[in-house]
Amino acid sequence: MHVNYTIPKVHLTVTSNNLWHQRLGHPGLAVLKKLGLPTNDAMCTVCELNKAHKQPFNKKFEDALSPLDCVHIDLVGPIHPASISGSQYFLSITDQATSYKITKFLGKKSDAYEEFLTTKTFLENQKDWRLKKL
Repeated sequence: MHVNYTIPKVHLTVTSNNLWHQRLGHPGLAVLKKLGLPTNDAMCTVCELNKAHKQPFNKKFEDALSPLDCVHIDLVGPIHPASISGSQYFLSITDQATSYKITKFLGKKSDAYEEFLTTKTFLENQKDWRLKKL
């Protein structure tokens, strides 16, 4: 049995306007006009994607008035190479009111929840504070 593997040729047509736009590193219309090259009002796909941006995240948090009103946690990892003790993850816990930070090193990602509960209990037992918001 003979199988013929042929790949059809793809013909890409690039207009002269877009060709110069691409060759010169995607300059704006003003640059192309200044150079006396043909311009096209249509935006190229690469330029559209690069000009797109996410809306900024609202960085304003509600004010936390007392410790444990609001706590931020972040699980980071896997980290390569692992720490000397073999930890590949760490849990970062930050109290918004006091900026008090605790970092717990973890051997496995699945240890994060148990470590958080242990740390939460420890912090709540220090004073008569209760965690209100994560």
